Amino acid sequence: MCCAPNIALVHPEIADELTDRLTDRVLALQPGFPDDPEVLLAATPNTAGYDATLADARRTGARVLTGGRHLDVQGRESDVAVFAEPALIRVDGLARARELRSVRHETFFPLLTLAVPRRACDDELLAEMVSFVTDGAYGLRNSLWAQSPEVIDRFVRDVRSCGQLRVNDSHLAGVPFLSNHGGPGLSGDRFAELNYPMLRTSRLQGVSVAQSAPPSPAAAAYVPAQPRPRVEAARAYPPGWPPEELPGGLPAPFTEAFHHDPYPTLHWLREHRPVSRVLSPDGPGWLLTRYDDVRTAHTDPRVTCDSKRIPAGLMWLRHWPSELRERLFVHLLDSDDPRHAELRAIIRPFFTPARQEQWRSRVQRLVDARIDRIVERGRGDLMAAVACPLGGNVLFSVLGATPPRMNHLRAMIWRTAEWNNDVPYVEALAHEVDAFVRGAVAEKRRCLGDDLISLLVRARDQDGLISEDELHGLVMMMLVAGQDPSINSVGNSLHALLAHPGQLAALRDDPALLATGMGELLRYESPLPFTSWRGTLEPVEFGDVTVPADESLFLCIGAANRDPARFPDPDRLDLNRPTPGHLAFGHGAHYCLGAHIGRMTAEAAVSTVLRRLPVLRPDGMPRWRPSMFERGLSVLPVAWDVPQKVQQGAAR
Repeated sequence: MCCAPNIALVHPEIADELTDRLTDRVLALQPGFPDDPEVLLAATPNTAGYDATLADARRTGARVLTGGRHLDVQGRESDVAVFAEPALIRVDGLARARELRSVRHETFFPLLTLAVPRRACDDELLAEMVSFVTDGAYGLRNSLWAQSPEVIDRFVRDVRSCGQLRVNDSHLAGVPFLSNHGGPGLSGDRFAELNYPMLRTSRLQGVSVAQSAPPSPAAAAYVPAQPRPRVEAARAYPPGWPPEELPGGLPAPFTEAFHHDPYPTLHWLREHRPVSRVLSPDGPGWLLTRYDDVRTAHTDPRVTCDSKRIPAGLMWLRHWPSELRERLFVHLLDSDDPRHAELRAIIRPFFTPARQEQWRSRVQRLVDARIDRIVERGRGDLMAAVACPLGGNVLFSVLGATPPRMNHLRAMIWRTAEWNNDVPYVEALAHEVDAFVRGAVAEKRRCLGDDLISLLVRARDQDGLISEDELHGLVMMMLVAGQDPSINSVGNSLHALLAHPGQLAALRDDPALLATGMGELLRYESPLPFTSWRGTLEPVEFGDVTVPADESLFLCIGAANRDPARFPDPDRLDLNRPTPGHLAFGHGAHYCLGAHIGRMTAEAAVSTVLRRLPVLRPDGMPRWRPSMFERGLSVLPVAWDVPQKVQQGAAR
């Protein structure tokens, strides 16, 4: 925040001890969810600025004592994480300190620069440090820790380029009768903080000098401040959640253990209860695991996709603000015929196979650019380095929208799209998604192009084929649902090949095998194991079971694609297996319009990774991301042999 200190000038005599103690404190700061009372670190919206600031510090000879990594909410390093590791920079010499980006510019991420002047007598040091402070361009608040009354008097007399002075007191905490802002900060234009009506000034507004009172024998014992209580998220799981295990200790559907490896449970259900009444975090419903049943439910007119008519959909939607729920959930995935067919007809010209094929060279360039960044490392996380940024870049190229901060976007989408959102800030994230959609549409209206959002804007503004709500809803749908299938297809395919060395070797020997092999990889580990919610409008028969009207349906694509009645020996990965009719991208009227781009993206990533990262092998434990609708990895650590040409280039 703007009042927080980002520079500390430290007397040389205490600099080493302060640096050591502060480093220990900073290393103890960890990320986490905001409802945890022990968590102080928040996600940063400016990881690019953070990276650039640390790179500048190293380039100018300063010491980066802590920081530099992007962390996920568990504190694990990841290129797509949204937490910046708290950073501490030390620079010796105030002249050098003035050159640092972290000193010259305001920072809004967890970073503090310790500037230590060269040794001199105290009078010279004080003059140099006061001069350094008064030359600052921002100056919202300055603080001092000192014992000498003469030093305090000189500080209060000479430091005027700020809104407030603090002496021997917290730099950040509020003080009664003093404003919380003010001063000639650059953010306030030439009138500085005058744009705050309650301040009415851009001059020095107040001085706070804390003095220690002599100890009193009658004084009460010091009682430290109590930690704030944990803020529990409002959880509304259905009665009986979590459900009991199935026979043989198999985890029930939708539980954490089920997400880790769903196939044993799905096999048992398909054999013993193919149309099974189950409990999900969004309420009870009927789980379909046979290929024929899942395929039929995709096309039966008695089955609806409208989440506002499905019990589980209504329970899920309760987390969204009512205004956004009514306005945005009018898109393809959330509508039935005839409106669904009309919306699909508007978008279909953008997704013809010929048009999608035009993206092949662009996708290949994106893949090569990602591999270029990691090829000489010899190890890395393929999800963070390849799959996630590739999926995001392809999506925003299709949309024609300016890419946002991708790390932040990933966390935002995963939170808002997941089942039974139980985080207390999901409403804020939903509004953030809405704000991005509004901004993207407004930007495109100023300059139409040959992209998907432009097509939708023309359909609204020129042809009157869709409403403003449908325009925003369709963009939101693509934003939330348009990149994860590609990301999961890349990660799942590479993971499946690494787990089957024989098939990996066969593909290396014959790259043309990917023509049939990609369909098999999608079948074997479907990127979306479940469709979005479905529901029955009337009683519907699946085999000898009739599902009543007004019931939730859970269509399990992952189980259908491993049904032995359709695909013999379904748990065996066979890149030579023909897979016509697999359901990885759905079926019928709701078959994914972007399936060709998704498949092409996965093909380009898999073939390029195998070609450019020789002797690819696992290098740690992969982690699956808990999700109801998706089957995707969060981490896929691998190692490879650095290509000889890269080694020779580095040597030269």
